[in-house]
Amino acid sequence: VFAAGEHASGEVPGTRSFGAMRDREGNLWFAFVDDGLARLSSQAHVFEVWRHRYNDDASLAHSRLSGVAADPNGGAWAISDTDGLDRLAPDGSVTRHGSHIPNDAALRSVAATDSQVFIGRWRGILRYSPATGQVDDIGAGSGVDALPEAPISRMVVAPDGALWAVARSGGV
Repeated sequence: VFAAGEHASGEVPGTRSFGAMRDREGNLWFAFVDDGLARLSSQAHVFEVWRHRYNDDASLAHSRLSGVAADPNGGAWAISDTDGLDRLAPDGSVTRHGSHIPNDAALRSVAATDSQVFIGRWRGILRYSPATGQVDDIGAGSGVDALPEAPISRMVVAPDGALWAVARSGGV
């Protein structure tokens, strides 16, 4: 753990990170629950920061983030704990996708494939298609293959395309 100035330059936006990942270019991304998103460049070792700015649709939908995931096409997906889902392109531009996500979802985590974004929530997972805007609810249940009745705290897409989810107090 280090602060700006110790091993890198630029601003570290927050003190509590609920998500971190490495993208295909080797950059490190950090989602801060208290103040936005930061990317640490793998080449220049400089932090670049994104936050919500009032009345600016080119900024993050929210600065209170609960997760970040690599976009296999480059860039990243960031999620807030309410209805914010943003795609950050490799050039740093932001596209908001939150209008497609139910605002009662209590969002916890995010993972992405080439064509879908999975959003872990308080109970279950949402599957979102950025190309069509379609959202499918993969709810929790009681069957053998059902998701546990617990918050989905972390998710990862395996190399074979399978989605793995970790539920707090509920297993994998």
